[in-house]
Amino acid sequence: MRRDDETGLLVLLTEAKSVRDQSTELREAIQYADMVVQYVNDGSGTRDLIAKATQRLKMVMK
Repeated sequence: MRRDDETGLLVLLTEAKSVRDQSTELREAIQYADMVVQYVNDGSGTRDLIAKATQRLKMVMK
């Protein structure tokens, strides 16, 4: 897994973390995305995990 595969997720995650009044759903999506980023950093992340975390953040932030 290349680090640039997670660039979109990192941008979205930064944006999500800047939301002032975070709902429970958003906090959970952020926690999941943080976990995925950690997996990628450990070398065990997959494109599917990144896609799922990205989609989850996008859905919550509509």
